[in-house]
Amino acid sequence: MASNLYVLPDQAASAGSEAEILDGQIRHAIGEYNRSFAQLAYYGWRLKLADGFAALGYASEIAYMGSLGIGKTLWFQAVAVGQALSSLPLEELEKIPQAQALLLLSVKSELKTTYPWIKEAQNDTYRELARKVEERNRMAPGPERVPTAPLSFRVAATAKSTIMQKVVAFQEKHDLSSPGQALEFIVADRTQDTSALAELFEAIKLLNGVMMSLKFRDDLVEQRKWLSLAKGRVVGVYRRLLEASREEEDEVREEAVHAPEDTDGYEEDPGGFGEVPE
Repeated sequence: MASNLYVLPDQAASAGSEAEILDGQIRHAIGEYNRSFAQLAYYGWRLKLADGFAALGYASEIAYMGSLGIGKTLWFQAVAVGQALSSLPLEELEKIPQAQALLLLSVKSELKTTYPWIKEAQNDTYRELARKVEERNRMAPGPERVPTAPLSFRVAATAKSTIMQKVVAFQEKHDLSSPGQALEFIVADRTQDTSALAELFEAIKLLNGVMMSLKFRDDLVEQRKWLSLAKGRVVGVYRRLLEASREEEDEVREEAVHAPEDTDGYEEDPGGFGEVPE
């Protein structure tokens, strides 16, 4: 029978300080938690793939999830990871901590077979992997996609709706991708009525549109070259301002990326991350 996890100080003189014992037990618990999350991801996705909910007598995936006594966020996170890393055997998936596994959900599809993501997720710290995901996503074609984390704080009930209305209005005004991006731009720009970051973001989209319209105009090669140079300058300024606004970037918090409330968190065709590393 296993002994109690907590050992009284006077019983642990030969084993080290109380703090060291507690630290060891905490690290052991985290390791077990990560392995349990990997198992939930592995088996949860396979049950969904086999449409096993109906076979077990449940009307839906939500009904089955409720029978487990776990929250919607944990279930959807785990099954999304199981889907994205479905090519991995369980023993390899168990080597990836939960936080790093969730970061892999932010990797652009076209990059999934370009880098050794699995090996890096198994060996890198959360902050190291988060930087790689962000930097590589930025260099890849298409819209910028960086790792995200939930933000939660309490405000006066009478102020909540007003704050949300202003954030959504700012998002719509500048055609931003999410309320989260709008909030980041609002906070980042403390000196102007309208966010310089948002204006630059909009300028980059306009330049992209012009460049796409000229893509097949062989008589405007020189003009496309100058537009590309101009876009490069604007993107450079945008990224420098964005990095400067993220004052806490070196204190990246190991928060989970949660599935949006209005979706089930799965991708129709997430693609694979390649072979298991040697």
